[in-house]
Amino acid sequence: MRKNVLFGLKLAVLAGIAAGSLNAWAVQLDVSSLGYHPQGVKQAVIRDVPEGADFKVYVFDPHRRNPRFPVVVGAKLYDVTQRKLVSLPTQAPGMQAYLLDFSDFHESGGFELRVDGLTLSPTPITVNEFVFWDHMMPVVKSFYYQRCGQDVESRSPAMYHTACHVEEAHLLRGLSTEPTGQGGTKILADTRDVGGGWHHGGDYSRYVISTAIAAGRLMDAIALNPRSVGFFRLNYPIFEPALGDMPDYYHEVKAGLDWLLTMQAHDVPGIDGAVYRKVTGLAFVSAMPPEDDTQKQIIHGVTTQDTAAFAAALATGARVFQKENLGYSIKLLRAAEKAWTYLAAHPEPVWMHSSYDWTASGEFVTPNPSQADSAYRLWAATELYLATRKAVYHDYFVSHLNQVNIAPAGWENPAMLGLMDFWRFAGDKTDNPSRVFIQSAVRQLAGNIAVRMNQSALPQSVAHYEKSSNRLTAEHAVTLLDAAQITGDKQDALLASRLVASLYGINPLGQTFVTGEGGHAVQHPMHRWMEAKGSVLPGFLVDGPNEAAMDGKTPPHQAFLSYVDDAKASGVNESSILNNASLAYLLAYLNNSFNPAGVDQNPAGATGPTDTNKPKSPLQYELYPEKKTPGAKKKK
Repeated sequence: MRKNVLFGLKLAVLAGIAAGSLNAWAVQLDVSSLGYHPQGVKQAVIRDVPEGADFKVYVFDPHRRNPRFPVVVGAKLYDVTQRKLVSLPTQAPGMQAYLLDFSDFHESGGFELRVDGLTLSPTPITVNEFVFWDHMMPVVKSFYYQRCGQDVESRSPAMYHTACHVEEAHLLRGLSTEPTGQGGTKILADTRDVGGGWHHGGDYSRYVISTAIAAGRLMDAIALNPRSVGFFRLNYPIFEPALGDMPDYYHEVKAGLDWLLTMQAHDVPGIDGAVYRKVTGLAFVSAMPPEDDTQKQIIHGVTTQDTAAFAAALATGARVFQKENLGYSIKLLRAAEKAWTYLAAHPEPVWMHSSYDWTASGEFVTPNPSQADSAYRLWAATELYLATRKAVYHDYFVSHLNQVNIAPAGWENPAMLGLMDFWRFAGDKTDNPSRVFIQSAVRQLAGNIAVRMNQSALPQSVAHYEKSSNRLTAEHAVTLLDAAQITGDKQDALLASRLVASLYGINPLGQTFVTGEGGHAVQHPMHRWMEAKGSVLPGFLVDGPNEAAMDGKTPPHQAFLSYVDDAKASGVNESSILNNASLAYLLAYLNNSFNPAGVDQNPAGATGPTDTNKPKSPLQYELYPEKKTPGAKKKK
């Protein structure tokens, strides 16, 4: 595997020069381990090519037989003539790198990229119209591996753990309500059953905000195309509780929503309807399976930010689960409206903190808590309006729309989750000025992303590499798809298909940041269970380059090269349910955008998926036709 630490890179160059030769720098061809869609952008990078080398690249089908001479196997299909000399920070002196483009090749199948004139083995590539769908499955399955409070197993015998954190957790009393306060009396009071849900990342904390946003993103994929995800199969073990009650995709989302329901305060003076923000231990754990983490679990104080996130996610669930399970949908909506009642009674941010907040977990707190609180309230109002059509939520949305910053969705600012749902599902006549505002904001964001991508040799959209830069990259690609849906401009969708490849190997390091994907995939994620077992589960998107990483492993201030594949590199190599949810939604969105069933899906001005514009799924819809509405007239 290619070294991806700048310091090690420099040492290797010096060693080669000292030996009077650079033969150690073998030519390398990086392709997208995701694969390519027939109609999407197809790029590869060939690096460490000696200056002046004459070479040719072509797409080769190793299985195609000559119709005149069937004994002859293999055929050249396409000459890759589009190449661009690029400057990479990982190049050795005297070596060059090229960006190859074969987007005009539209055949589907398993092929090879071959290079004549250089010592390089054929590199397999996949071109398939369901490539996004196929690679979405392990990403969604990663949520099952993050389950808490139950037995979990993978197909690998080494990766199994029994139910963890099954004891009731302790509530904290005497908390500080100052936004930046970390004081307060540390009293372990009553216990409460908050079992279930998903561990947030590499350790075993569970957060309301990350669970709410992750569930929201996963449900966005359902809302885009409900029938497509109905065919999704996650291959659960036979002991999975309630298996078969609903389609697998809904089943996994429900695991997150069920846990959120346990975190709402009921009949507690002063905080009735509010939501506790996280459940953690008393200290960070070392490498161990989750069932070995037997320390006391603490339920931390309520905040309006978490209460709004809770309301937004459950209101989305009420809408998304309505046809699948009406009773559950009503239960979610009641909890969401109760949370809003608390928010309405507390218009200013409420933050109940204690000194336990930093001993075993982090915080989802921005430098401006009031701004974050506003964005979460706007998201909640949007989803409650779409679920109920009540004027109170619509009026709040309209009156507060101009009070939040518009940015790609993230825990720092989830407003875009609500804005795009409003644009899709609220209807043209509901509030035209708001729709125009959303359209303009999304187009401006997408335009800025496109400018940054055009200024970069390889598909990169991040201006400054900070914590979770890979998640931001995924959300940038989502923003491009949002713009394509709003304007009908396919160029934005093509840019998104180019950008997702940067997470799967088309980047300065040739690194695939998703575990289990290709030969250059992450091998050492910061994940306590994987570390303990010495095995890697598939489908986890790690945080990625972080110039400010101060974990003692990552070289700081090196732009994209501030990354190292090391389990101790907490600043760059941890995964999270936020990362995986953004990637899962992006892949679902790409699948919908590039696989329309007929005319362009969701042309400009459309308000959401329609019966006449349904994207394909690998199992065609005709296998399971929708039930006819009672009393509906037959079409002539």
